[in-house]
Amino acid sequence: AGPLHPGQDLRYTCSVLGKRLHNPLMKTPVLRFLRNAARETCRFLQKILPALEKDKWWEVCVLLKLSKLQLEAVLREGKKSLSDLDFADLLRVFDKNWYAIAETSGFPLGTRPLIGEMLEMRRHYAHHGAIATTSASDHFRQLDTIKRYLVLIGANKTILDKLDGEIRDAVASLANAVGV
Repeated sequence: AGPLHPGQDLRYTCSVLGKRLHNPLMKTPVLRFLRNAARETCRFLQKILPALEKDKWWEVCVLLKLSKLQLEAVLREGKKSLSDLDFADLLRVFDKNWYAIAETSGFPLGTRPLIGEMLEMRRHYAHHGAIATTSASDHFRQLDTIKRYLVLIGANKTILDKLDGEIRDAVASLANAVGV
């Protein structure tokens, strides 16, 4: 499994959220940060998984952790690296390797549900598109979840700083929506 190259087009880099989520009309902040989360998850897993199972990490930590349907798709499409996987695949790999990754990374107790929340958010956007966020509180919650997840996996500071700006805007919108 080859490494992720920083210059790779994000559409290629982790076929990320599925074809529908690359629609140019869908440029919501949450969607943009979900794409960043997919890329950062790919980078994080590329760093940590080979350390868990030196020579056979792709087979042991990836292929054996995918669902039957995911595995069939990976084999049929000839995917051979983490950067070829969809964000849902990456999140499943992360979740199924959770205990080994958490122990190696020193993750705090109670942080595993973030993976499930990210997967649910990814599903929601994949199936409902840009209309997925309908209220200021939903928007804030989604951005906050993405932030906590990105901090957990040690995401790029530039992404976190941009996300902080979006969260500040979301808080202002939320305050405005409730009349504060």
